[in-house]
Amino acid sequence: MDKAEAEGIAAEFTGLSGVGCEVRFSKRGETHKASALKKNQEGVYVFLNDWYCLKVGKAGKKSQPRWTSHHYTLNDKIPSSLPKSFRKNEVKFKKAFNNTQDMSTLRKETIREFVEKNTDRIEFVLSDQKDHRAVNLLEAYVQFKLNPLYEG
Repeated sequence: MDKAEAEGIAAEFTGLSGVGCEVRFSKRGETHKASALKKNQEGVYVFLNDWYCLKVGKAGKKSQPRWTSHHYTLNDKIPSSLPKSFRKNEVKFKKAFNNTQDMSTLRKETIREFVEKNTDRIEFVLSDQKDHRAVNLLEAYVQFKLNPLYEG
């Protein structure tokens, strides 16, 4: 998926809901960086690679760490994260990376680098929403469109 396809999903969502949606796209490697949500923003993030959409999640106005850091760390206190999903199922991990990666690369010290180097990140950002249901609908819509490998 590229930025144009992501913008297409955002336009479809806006057409369905009447809610405007900004798209931010970070390509894997040096440009892969999580942005920060402003106080008036909520959003949906997507991690993907050449073969799969890996994870779709949301963050609200009070969950900045979920948006910026949880999916880049291996921390037992975080209930759900992309690295923890990798570790839970080696078969799915190998499938996710088309057998090009080894589970031994998933260490606390290097997991951020692994995620940034091996995944693209798309952010769908909503501003000034009074109704929290908009971000819930956006997350469900993106999950429906992209069918992420790691969910639940």
